[in-house]
Amino acid sequence: GEGAKQAADIGDLVAQALTMTRGQWKYLARATVTPDSDAAVAECAASEILQVVVNLIINAAHAIEDAGRNAEGRIEIAIRQQADNVAISVADNGSGIPAARLAHVFDPHYTSKRQGRGTGLGLSICRRIVEEGHGGTIAVSSRDGVGTTVTVTLPLDGR
Repeated sequence: GEGAKQAADIGDLVAQALTMTRGQWKYLARATVTPDSDAAVAECAASEILQVVVNLIINAAHAIEDAGRNAEGRIEIAIRQQADNVAISVADNGSGIPAARLAHVFDPHYTSKRQGRGTGLGLSICRRIVEEGHGGTIAVSSRDGVGTTVTVTLPLDGR
């Protein structure tokens, strides 16, 4: 059922997410994935983690579009396996988030996107999936006008 956890290859999930979102970034950015030498396999609700990664990629594409990078965009995804967890980071060279707004990015219904653009899941839902659903963490670092990196860390054993 919903949220049932099973072993999932994180690299596969990221590849799926890139395919699903390709229409959102293909004219704006080059997307690269730096996978770990070992394929990271984590116990997770794969469809939920896929949703999170899709959302982060769409956010990155929107930030690049807002920055007017005009095909100079970069979405760099890194998968790193640590001792007992895996970190997935999505970095962009988009518009960035001003420091004053950074504190609010996880607020429900918060969006910095202009009116009429789909808000996606929103980082508040991503955070609920990652932290409450998976015992993981999600962190955002950003420099206004330079870009944003969101890092999701998941315990490999799903707990």
